[in-house]
Amino acid sequence: MHGTTPDARWLDALARGAVYTFLSRAVAHPTFESRQEIEDRLIPLLSSIRLPASCQRALDEALGARMAPQDELLLAHGRIFTAVESEDCPSYETAFAPGDVFRQANTMADVSAFYRAHGLAVGGANRVRPDHIVAELEFMGFMGRKEALAIQELRPGRVSECRKTQETFLRDHLGRWGPGFGRRLAVVAEYPFYRAVGALVAKWLELDLLARGIDDLERLDTPVPHPPPDDGACGLGGGAWSAVTSEREPTEQRT
Repeated sequence: MHGTTPDARWLDALARGAVYTFLSRAVAHPTFESRQEIEDRLIPLLSSIRLPASCQRALDEALGARMAPQDELLLAHGRIFTAVESEDCPSYETAFAPGDVFRQANTMADVSAFYRAHGLAVGGANRVRPDHIVAELEFMGFMGRKEALAIQELRPGRVSECRKTQETFLRDHLGRWGPGFGRRLAVVAEYPFYRAVGALVAKWLELDLLARGIDDLERLDTPVPHPPPDDGACGLGGGAWSAVTSEREPTEQRT
């Protein structure tokens, strides 16, 4: 990845966005709509990229296990992401970060500020906080698509802004706790698909951090017991994000 020509940079950004979006759909409550999106839009992009061997194996395993029956996926997902937050594999950033309820609230406010700065609103049937793993992965997927659009439209200032946003968000938020979450998911999940997805979350985030030269971040690998803040809920579903700006999504084919 990380090509040098405009076409290669466009495809690279779009492919990175596809990996993040696939992970967000894979971790979210499984729906027929999200599974159809994986088949119709994401698989063609994912099949066009080659990653380093260990990460490629994790991607291949996750894609190979994706065709599990819907009822089995629903049951397996419910066992991992229970109504009461799991102590073994919590799905919120603030569950991994030390500090009192005020620091947790500040973390969620900062995450939400990233979303608002890029014209995003959230919707859908499922209610989760902004620091949920699905929301943070979804945001990175959106930013990859936004970067691809800026490359396609020859807007170098916007390209730089998108890249800086992704690097800052990884350094301050998802890159700190996401790999630890992925490793835990790979261990606690009984179902093959979610074990593979957990491994891919961890390996992909480590790869993206390395590719972006981000090594000066605090690692949050172990959940910290404390009550979650009771605010900041937002809806997420199969089409979780809706841009409130007038910017269009990049197309999968350059014209």
